[in-house]
Amino acid sequence: MRALVWNGPGALALETRPEPEPAPGEVLLKVLTVGICGSEVEGYLGESAIRKPPLIMGHECAGEVVAVGEDVTGVAPGERVSLNPLLSCGRCPRCREGQQQQCPERQLVGAQRPGAFAEYVAVPAENVYVLPPGTSEVAGAVTEPLACCIHAVDRSGIGIGGRAAVIGFGSLGVLLTQALQWAGVEEIVVVEPDAGRRAIAQGFGATAALDPAAAAEAGGALDVAFDTVGKGVTRALSVDLLRTGGSAVLLGLHDAGFPIDGNAFLRRELTMISSYAYNRTSFARAVDVLPRVGLDGWITFGGLEDGPSSFKTLIEDPTGPPKIMMRP
Repeated sequence: MRALVWNGPGALALETRPEPEPAPGEVLLKVLTVGICGSEVEGYLGESAIRKPPLIMGHECAGEVVAVGEDVTGVAPGERVSLNPLLSCGRCPRCREGQQQQCPERQLVGAQRPGAFAEYVAVPAENVYVLPPGTSEVAGAVTEPLACCIHAVDRSGIGIGGRAAVIGFGSLGVLLTQALQWAGVEEIVVVEPDAGRRAIAQGFGATAALDPAAAAEAGGALDVAFDTVGKGVTRALSVDLLRTGGSAVLLGLHDAGFPIDGNAFLRRELTMISSYAYNRTSFARAVDVLPRVGLDGWITFGGLEDGPSSFKTLIEDPTGPPKIMMRP
């Protein structure tokens, strides 16, 4: 089969690899659509601790089941599915509590095991979810980042009538804006430096779309601020945008730290919440709402052969469409 293989910082190559076979409890997927995640861009640059070359990355995947291993029930060849790439042990206290993202033995398809930047990928059968009738493979491929956003909204506690900021309008920003609307949030302020992306945000129902300078000048009046970027400057901005008693939700992974005025944070009784990935419940909810997801205007497509140029585009042109997907 053809596979896009990461061989080290800045080195991606289209190679021929053996087609995987499903082990007991696994299914073999023909990859239909797979998205490029920002964490994979960091992996491409050699900045991801969990990714070691040579590696087939790719975890935002929708595919068709083409074969099943022994002891597999509940899914059959020919079904179109979305992949939950987060694997957990199922035995530890965190897994038994339903918080699989906190499992100390967790692994990610496309990091600790071969991923979906290929024509085929073998994955545990319990980690695939049949797509709702009429749902496109493109929607199926956004299930994973959508689950991250649903989990972050849950962690925030925001609900009907709330006021929120979404910092960064990449793919997480697009999906988070929609998830907040579904939760009944009344005011959604998108903070994004690129004018083109701000225009997309308004098309997706943002109450306002501001550049970071204008947002900082407006001051803090929001209940919750979600940082989808994860840089020191955006984490600090998430705190500045809050009303007294507000909450900052950090879900972007980038810089290791950021400056904060601890005394001011304390006097304003702010709350800081981390939100990492999702649990199985959040992923299943994401699958259920796929028919409602808006997909127009923020996704572009290519093939595996376009992978190297796609990664370069994401690095060199941060003003382009928020998401690039590949169709092997």
